[in-house]
Amino acid sequence: YDNPLKLVYCARNSGGTNSRLGIVVTKKFSKRAVERNKIKRLLRENFRTSNLVSKGLDVVAIVSKPLPSNQNGQLGSLIFKSFNKIEGRLLWAQTKKEH
Repeated sequence: YDNPLKLVYCARNSGGTNSRLGIVVTKKFSKRAVERNKIKRLLRENFRTSNLVSKGLDVVAIVSKPLPSNQNGQLGSLIFKSFNKIEGRLLWAQTKKEH
């Protein structure tokens, strides 16, 4: 299936050390505000517990497509994997700069 979660991130040199998170959950994901708010809570919690908080990043999470009904329970792990992927890319970029 297509990944309903898109993460856009950029490093900033504004002197701040804390990262910021922007969240967009479209009505295409769900017409019900309760479900959209649940996804926002999941995103915030996964971001808060990830190592990205202290990296000084701006991260925008866009959730635009509904999940197939049999994969609704996997969204938490999908969010976790996506944040880990960003961490891996940042680590790779840092090692690339050092060499």
